[in-house]
Amino acid sequence: MRSVISLIVFLIATQLAYAGGTTPLALPDDTQLSEVCGRLARVPTEAIEVEPVVLAAALSMAMCLVDQRFAALELRDDNASIDALIHAALPAAEILDRVNNSGDVEYRILATRLGGDILTAMAVRMRGTVPANHGSARERVDLERRRDVIEQRITPWLQGAAVSYAEVVELTAAHASLMKNPVVASAARDATASLRALGATQVATAEGQRSSQK
Repeated sequence: MRSVISLIVFLIATQLAYAGGTTPLALPDDTQLSEVCGRLARVPTEAIEVEPVVLAAALSMAMCLVDQRFAALELRDDNASIDALIHAALPAAEILDRVNNSGDVEYRILATRLGGDILTAMAVRMRGTVPANHGSARERVDLERRRDVIEQRITPWLQGAAVSYAEVVELTAAHASLMKNPVVASAARDATASLRALGATQVATAEGQRSSQK
């Protein structure tokens, strides 16, 4: 969480370095922004051709969109909630793809790390739809069954998150000079910690997927 806050501060500071009017960024189709997200999605007009400023605003918008859209969901341990989470994440995922395809390695690192965080957050939210094991033995068995079903459904998300975090670690190792940026360094540390937290299964899957992509 600390690195997310530092990233937000860094992105906003990048935007505030310019004075004057602002121009809104292009949004994914049919995406509605809250007032707060709308402010983050505007770039100083004089900097609309300055790629780092545009990329910073795009990441700010993606983070805000995820918070906005996830907060509006009432989730249950069912397929409809799985689909709702995926749908809610799509606009932010499209924005992150744009950043990843920009060719700027620094912002690719930040976007990839954020993509992993989004997938992890989706998994955590679905885990939270199954209550703790209370009640009779029969009720506890039913809860365990429901929990197992959710774990099976969210496993691809966790594996995807591991792939993202592994890519962040790989990119920062290959571009060591970028570690001078404290936000990039924080992203690298958090990606490493997140890989450990995800466990050996997801990490092994991530390494296999990364190898197959090369």
